[in-house]
Amino acid sequence: MKKLLILLPCYNDWNNLNILIPKINKILNTLIFDYKIIIINDASTNKLKLNFPKFKNGNNFILNLKNNVGSQKAIFTALLYLSKNNIFDDVIILDSDGEDNPNFIKKILLFSNKNKDSIIKVNRTFRSDHLIFKIIYELYLIFTFVITFKYMRFGNFSFIPKKYIKIIPKYKNDFWYAYSSAMLKNFSNIKTLYTKRDKRYLGRSKMSLFNLLFHALRVISVFRNRVLFIFIIYFLIICYLYSLSFYLFIFLLTFFSIFSSIILTIIKINSFSNKYAYLNIHSFKKLY
Repeated sequence: MKKLLILLPCYNDWNNLNILIPKINKILNTLIFDYKIIIINDASTNKLKLNFPKFKNGNNFILNLKNNVGSQKAIFTALLYLSKNNIFDDVIILDSDGEDNPNFIKKILLFSNKNKDSIIKVNRTFRSDHLIFKIIYELYLIFTFVITFKYMRFGNFSFIPKKYIKIIPKYKNDFWYAYSSAMLKNFSNIKTLYTKRDKRYLGRSKMSLFNLLFHALRVISVFRNRVLFIFIIYFLIICYLYSLSFYLFIFLLTFFSIFSSIILTIIKINSFSNKYAYLNIHSFKKLY
């Protein structure tokens, strides 16, 4: 029987998990899988409230973190835990709020059978957000593409073949910043599926404009060397096409200096400590 791990990063989203996990169980129990659902509890402040039923082929576990680190670091911490404990099964990651449609899991698994040993990312074709956020999100995608030449229209929803679980910790500095961009930077055997991003089951989205901006900076930090090179190319092109005045030169130099300072600050704040990540694990236990 094939083995599968479902990773669900969670921060105070117990009510949504009570809706999501039975849906996942119902889908996977129609397939021939020995699967485990692992909730990554990112130091939630609300009391644990899980009341979903047990299903025959699945086991439910929770990985408790001591300190809140955000979904990206929480995901990497879970992958690090799997690698250190020699748990090398295929992994599907999806958000715990229902915005990643669990019914799409079956399509991912069928697609993975046709694309052996390929990482599968799920690109979002449509977001269920208000108009202003949609426009800003599209501008964010354009901006990150212009300075990285990478189109990153996917988040956590993805499939990782088991052979990559032991490899991912080698790229710890990148995965500590942003999961999706670290995948694009370090692995080439990536296939793409497309689906819309659904609405949360309950509550409001946690992705604010500020969080989107900070996420963009983390993405850029992963590609910092590439971004530096591309900036130099753009600068040389401007110099070639236009007579570079002194004021324009000062403006570009100031902009580049400020931008570089921001990126270096992000890097310093998010500097990876392998020891810290593992020590941030409080417990790993079976629920039922």
